[in-house]
Amino acid sequence: MTKIVRAMLVFLVSGCASPIMYKKAEPVNVNGEGFRTGFSDEKITTNRFHVKFQGNGYNTTTDVYKKCLRRAAEITVENGFRWFQLENNVQGAGGYGALNPWPNHEADVIFLMKKSYQSFDAEDVLKSNP
Repeated sequence: MTKIVRAMLVFLVSGCASPIMYKKAEPVNVNGEGFRTGFSDEKITTNRFHVKFQGNGYNTTTDVYKKCLRRAAEITVENGFRWFQLENNVQGAGGYGALNPWPNHEADVIFLMKKSYQSFDAEDVLKSNP
């Protein structure tokens, strides 16, 4: 009996201690304030969006950057572009508790008509970052 209880406890605890899934962040409360882990984005102009990805205590800053880059690529393709550039990159930590800050990354995504010096190919980003 105790072996079954231990096995169930290990299963439950290990399920909670994992990197976040790639998903849209949902508001924490009914007033739409604060966000849980995941991505959020906001259209600024016709060819510019602001994208943010909020990780959890099990994500590295690299993981969070890649997820932010993935969302930028998705938005680029959804808007009929192939190339994009990131501006105002901000990597930070914030979340629930100062002792274990959660990594986040945010940036402005600018759609481009053609490849440029610091541009990303949205199709390549999506292939390498599923």
